[in-house]
Amino acid sequence: MKLIKELCRHFNDLEDWYSAVGSIYYSKTLNDLLQDCRRSLVNKDGLDIFLFLPRLERFAIDYYSNYKSDDSRSFEERTRHVVEKAFNLEYFKSLELLDDLSAHPLIKNNLNAIVCEPADNVTLTYLYPKYINDFYKKIKHFIEKDALLISLAHGATRAGIALELGLKTLYLPIRLSMHKKKDDWPHINKDEFLNKASGKRLFVFDEDCATGITLYTFKKFLNSVGFDAKYGVIGTVSKPKYLKPDYCLIEIPVMIDGNL
Repeated sequence: MKLIKELCRHFNDLEDWYSAVGSIYYSKTLNDLLQDCRRSLVNKDGLDIFLFLPRLERFAIDYYSNYKSDDSRSFEERTRHVVEKAFNLEYFKSLELLDDLSAHPLIKNNLNAIVCEPADNVTLTYLYPKYINDFYKKIKHFIEKDALLISLAHGATRAGIALELGLKTLYLPIRLSMHKKKDDWPHINKDEFLNKASGKRLFVFDEDCATGITLYTFKKFLNSVGFDAKYGVIGTVSKPKYLKPDYCLIEIPVMIDGNL
């Protein structure tokens, strides 16, 4: 949570946040993204670190989602470690790890691949650092240290890593992007999930919730493998009709320039 707390000191309200970020839209080559990440770390630019580095994790999660193998999970974990160190304000260590990651064959063979993050005003709103920090304070006394925190990618990736570091829990990002990626089931190897979730209390996190269909779909997956969980979102944009989260910071529609 160190980076989040630093960003909280720089942005006094949502208007400041909207003005600074503008949009989370991004579409560049992987090579360009690596340079953006490296520059943000060298400059110790907290906002750029928060925006750019999780896009590497987005690339890694998509790779895992395509193959669901031990090698693809290892690559995702290596990538996430770069982001974790940066979010913990360990800039030099993150740079070292980024340089090591850049030499990985998967990176070297995909430098021209396009990494895209679509524009999303609701996600932008619920990435407001104060909201992430307030949500952390809301749940921290209810999440056991041996819990497994599951964030639903891609929207919850940034806040999920911040919460992982603050709560000091085990962490597992799982892609279930029903609207943008048209996923209809969580992208996770069943045996891997059973191994990581065994004996753990599960907390499933997404940054926002509208109808609750994404959370409900994940709940169906958990039921199919014999698990239950608590669910949390930073905010809702309408009244959920499929599954109401157990923890929610902001239970009101979010309006940006008159639009959801």
